[in-house]
Amino acid sequence: MQPYLRACLAEFLGTLAVVFVGAGTVCAGYQAIVAGQTSQPNLIAVALAHGLMLAAALAFTQHQSGGYLNPAISLTLWVLNRLDGWQAARLIAAQLAGAGLGGLGVRLLFTEDVLREARLGTPHLNLPAFGGADSHLPTFGMLLSGIGVEFMLTWIVTLAVFGTGIDPRGPRLNGLAAGPAWGAGIFFAYFLTGAATNPARWFGTVIWEKSVPGLQTTAFADHAVYWIGPVLGALAAGCVYSYGLMSATEPRPSASPDKPSS
Repeated sequence: MQPYLRACLAEFLGTLAVVFVGAGTVCAGYQAIVAGQTSQPNLIAVALAHGLMLAAALAFTQHQSGGYLNPAISLTLWVLNRLDGWQAARLIAAQLAGAGLGGLGVRLLFTEDVLREARLGTPHLNLPAFGGADSHLPTFGMLLSGIGVEFMLTWIVTLAVFGTGIDPRGPRLNGLAAGPAWGAGIFFAYFLTGAATNPARWFGTVIWEKSVPGLQTTAFADHAVYWIGPVLGALAAGCVYSYGLMSATEPRPSASPDKPSS
């Protein structure tokens, strides 16, 4: 198999796993709610599932594709000339396709009662946390607040990715840094935005929401939060790391999946 096909397959499988396990854990938590066993999802379980699954997925993708699993990070690497346009486009397409298949797996696995309650495990703005009501559409101010939360969380995760997965001076411990960083972000912001930090994590399940009978939701009303926030956060972190934390004389190898960093 050609190197670029292996890279795409690795990103596809890794993002599929992250979305399936992450969203599936959220739905499993709501399954207990529907059964009357608890009143809210287990935040510790949700944070650990996301963080550990990301760490595992990065472990098996880093030497194949560079280990990104996030369209916002792939786009950042293109902007910084670490990936060419075709490489970035292929990786982003693979990530979104894997996310969509992972979301479909969640859609087929759980009962419709659970899927309605959990909204398929899709990250959404918690409107009451921002002064609104669940039945209302988010205001412009709420969207800006959500974008700010996702910006900061993605900024932190991206710094971890650059420090341990891209910077040639750092250890090749991408998953051991980015996974805990995402888990910590979920502890902080799960009840605010869902702490997606990744457009693919949101995209993978939101596209199936309308397929659940009786699920009354404006699935894309808060869409800007989950692509503007992560993209800007990743771009900002990538620029800060590349032009601030790395020496101007430090070699800047391509993050090409055809020749992964080692």
